[in-house]
Amino acid sequence: MSRAILITGATGKQGGAVINALLAKSSSEFLLLAVTRNKESASAKNLAAKSSNIKLVEGDLDSIPALFQAAKRAAGTVPIWGVYSVQLSMGKGVTLEGEVRQGKGPTAFMENLEPIFATKIFLTMIRDTLKDKPLQWVAIEDIGYFAAEAFTDTRGWNKKAISITGDELTFAQLSEAFEHATGGPAGTTFGILGKALKVGVKELGIMVNWFRDEGYGADLAKVRQLNPEAKTMEQWVKTSAFVSH
Repeated sequence: MSRAILITGATGKQGGAVINALLAKSSSEFLLLAVTRNKESASAKNLAAKSSNIKLVEGDLDSIPALFQAAKRAAGTVPIWGVYSVQLSMGKGVTLEGEVRQGKGPTAFMENLEPIFATKIFLTMIRDTLKDKPLQWVAIEDIGYFAAEAFTDTRGWNKKAISITGDELTFAQLSEAFEHATGGPAGTTFGILGKALKVGVKELGIMVNWFRDEGYGADLAKVRQLNPEAKTMEQWVKTSAFVSH
């Protein structure tokens, strides 16, 4: 292992997807420095058990110098060559344009949909705001795929950015995908609850209005050319908790 990659949020969905994709592509090329807040947690131990190429680094993004010091200790003589770190574009002074500056632009996460009542409210808000406008969705697994591609094909991806999507659906098409996968349509509820969510949670209201007025604009055909296995919504739902709920 001649190079190390520091991966934040390693026990979370995105960081975990990147680690899985890198392990699948190359079992020995990289030392993977997996950042976790607690090295003794069950999730951290399970992650470390996946491969001898994974070393746990305890720290968080509130103290970057301390994090890199811990990472260097874990890496030993292997130089830290790359970093995977995605910040949430939420909060004061943070905009959607910040996603672009991160070098990749994922669309709406399929994994944000869960078989719980809160998802019904969220989908009601999407339905009533976007109406017939399609929304682009991506499975986090596919974000991991493209991150691994960028790390393993540095010449091909140098100074390039891509918006990642796996499907583009109107709400009616989204509901149809659910019906094909589960036998029932996407769950919704009373429109007033969707409206209350949109008004009551300002960031969500801004986000869903942006979906309606601008949208991600990812090139689905290009993404599928680069990754023919990118998941559609129907494929994702079939492997999700919705099928067993």
